[in-house]
Amino acid sequence: MMKKIFPFLIIPVIFFSSVTAQVQYEVSKDAKTGLKVLKGVLSIDILKNDTSFHWMTSDISWYKPKPEVLTNLTAVKDSVYIVALIGTWCEDSHYIFPQLLKMLGQAAFNMNRLTIIGIDRPKVSITPLSAAFGLKKTPTILLFKNGKEIGRVEEYGKYGIVDQELAEIFAKAK
Repeated sequence: MMKKIFPFLIIPVIFFSSVTAQVQYEVSKDAKTGLKVLKGVLSIDILKNDTSFHWMTSDISWYKPKPEVLTNLTAVKDSVYIVALIGTWCEDSHYIFPQLLKMLGQAAFNMNRLTIIGIDRPKVSITPLSAAFGLKKTPTILLFKNGKEIGRVEEYGKYGIVDQELAEIFAKAK
């Protein structure tokens, strides 16, 4: 019961945090790779403007979102919220998160409906959100409608193609 209620209560907090100018995160280094780690609520600008995160500004012109994901996302873009839990140290996040941003941009998704939470290798952030969401893999993309989680994609998803699983989740949100 608490697992279903807690995300409903925390979404307004996440949304409020993401639309305020104050970004709350801490900086450290990954013990395994030495890469810079940001933990907490992040912004796209923070990630794009930090030269440590070249993966945020790399050319991904090769990536073409599947038409069905864009169609389904466009249909629900004003009624869903997305929470992306990423690791700035994580190669899967480096690959998947820029694709998510491109997909959202092509669907004219309001980025105020996206919250980015940075986590470290043990899958912990500076708030208890990663535990509250039951985070097991990075990245994890959570989709919410009316304060309830309607689906998630962990790493590459059940098909190995993030677009395909997101298309299905967006279709459920209609």
